[in-house]
Amino acid sequence: MSSVPPRHVTNSWRPMPLIRVRDPFDHPDWLFELKHDGFRALAIVDRHHCRLVSRRGRVFKRWPQLERELAHTVQAKSAVLDGEVVCLRPDGSSDFNALMFRRDWPYFIAFDLLILDGRDLRGEPLRARKHILRRLVPRGPHEALRYLETMFAGAAGPVRCSVRARHHLQYVAIVVKFLRDHPERLHEIRQRLIQEALSAAFPCKGKQPEGRRPRVQ
Repeated sequence: MSSVPPRHVTNSWRPMPLIRVRDPFDHPDWLFELKHDGFRALAIVDRHHCRLVSRRGRVFKRWPQLERELAHTVQAKSAVLDGEVVCLRPDGSSDFNALMFRRDWPYFIAFDLLILDGRDLRGEPLRARKHILRRLVPRGPHEALRYLETMFAGAAGPVRCSVRARHHLQYVAIVVKFLRDHPERLHEIRQRLIQEALSAAFPCKGKQPEGRRPRVQ
């Protein structure tokens, strides 16, 4: 496990992009999460300082108060969190217009942990990273930092996610993540699964629920 101090994490670090696929699928090697409608960002925390970096590598300047809260909320000396900046409605769904026009208070929804106290965790299994992340995020209802719970893992996950996303909480998409981490073969695995698993090997039976297409990460 390599060491990467947060101050050495430059703006060239980018959140992993999503790949859009047409049909939902079922498979136990994948984890399913609901995607909020906001701005994807890396929260780079170093002691009592934080900066939010966009998926294009730009430092956000519009949420200084959120950055200050994150710097004092993350329960670690330093960390790099992957997540989404959002505004939340009372039912827990995200409101992009409120975020865009600064009509409400922003939150940071964290769903992955890349660095903790100088330790590079990117080579660790996803479940292990999320388990550590869960311990770093306070559980108070009014905290600016929130943890994104996994909705489902395994069979029928995307079908239930699609129904809930459209008819209950109105999330914008399903994010699907591969659970078996093999850093040295990541590109090969992603290409193979995109070409085979998502298109043919694991089609959902019956009519696809209406709504946005799922996204794979």
